Amino acid sequence: MKIRMRVLITGTHDGEDWPSVGGTAEVPDDEGKHLIAGGMADPVEAAVDTAPVETATVKTQPKKRNV
Repeated sequence: MKIRMRVLITGTHDGEDWPSVGGTAEVPDDEGKHLIAGGMADPVEAAVDTAPVETATVKTQPKKRNV
């Protein structure tokens, strides 16, 4: 889970310093949920691909009616 820090935590996490306020970190889901519930971090939403989607035009023949 990717989180964004709301507070500064001193010390290290898995041998790395915690990110500063506003910085992001990848942590296990359960740990991220605890940090978010404690108000120490916010979840980082997954990026949404905003690239335009190419569409195709399909030409169809009108259906003939039997009269």
